Amino acid sequence: MLALESRALGSLELVGDGRLSIMMLTDEDFNSTGASRSELAGLVNQPLSIKRVIASFLLYAEEDGVTKISLRSKPPFPGRDSLDVSAVAGQLGGGGHVRASGARVTGKMSAAREKLLAAIAAVMDDDA
Repeated sequence: MLALESRALGSLELVGDGRLSIMMLTDEDFNSTGASRSELAGLVNQPLSIKRVIASFLLYAEEDGVTKISLRSKPPFPGRDSLDVSAVAGQLGGGGHVRASGARVTGKMSAAREKLLAAIAAVMDDDA
């Protein structure tokens, strides 16, 4: 699990003025580390420990070729933005709760990342 966690954190990218975190794990990451997808619990939450980050997203390749996206966010706090990740997941055909949601996107992971960014932008524009 630590090897997979290391790969996820190594892929960490901050976007949206550093307020959003994206991590990605490929089939190669799972194959090389010998880790399974069942070991991912809680991994998406780790970037939320970064003070400026309000939401975290973990994209990973499922064995059927679909990209799974786990979405998490911090609760609102005075002076800090918040993001309803269920609204983002809904844009992607997924669902869940305001602070924890998920979606499955067909196609390559790079395309899923672009769809995720578009969904985030649509939700953030609606909130503006």
